[in-house]
Amino acid sequence: MVTAFAFSQEKKEVDNTNTNRVSEIFSYNNQISNFLLLQQQQSNSMNASMAAFRGNSANVNATNATIIQQTGVGNVIQSNATSSNTTFQYLQNGNDNFINSINSIDNVNEAVIQNGNNNRLVNFSFGNINEANLNIIQNGNNLTFEKFGTNSITNNLQFTQQGANKTITVLSFNN
Repeated sequence: MVTAFAFSQEKKEVDNTNTNRVSEIFSYNNQISNFLLLQQQQSNSMNASMAAFRGNSANVNATNATIIQQTGVGNVIQSNATSSNTTFQYLQNGNDNFINSINSIDNVNEAVIQNGNNNRLVNFSFGNINEANLNIIQNGNNLTFEKFGTNSITNNLQFTQQGANKTITVLSFNN
């Protein structure tokens, strides 16, 4: 006795227009990110060369990198750093997210991820310390993180906010 099985697969036309468009957007974002990173590296190299030429060796080893990825509408990032070494990584997925960061500490590392809508981060870091690290993840809507000042207790903060309509405020003025 021989048993035979026959299988057939139905071919269906699929509209991949949206998928292709998303792929194009991510490809464009990667190209822009790579271009901006290259420009930052070239600028750092030029600044180091100029500092060495002027005999100012203090800034020769300074490195600064900023990586920004925004997906959505109305996302804003304002960052003003007068620091020797900075690494900023900002990722915003959603709409109307806001980041404002001002630093005057020698070594600053920030990583901020905002997933959702209407999330807000405000960070003013002034202090008598050499290094400050801030890692914030916001998953949800209408989340607010505010940090005013930095000292030895708050120079390595890590927070994850989840949910909706929540606020964290850190006041840090004395060592």
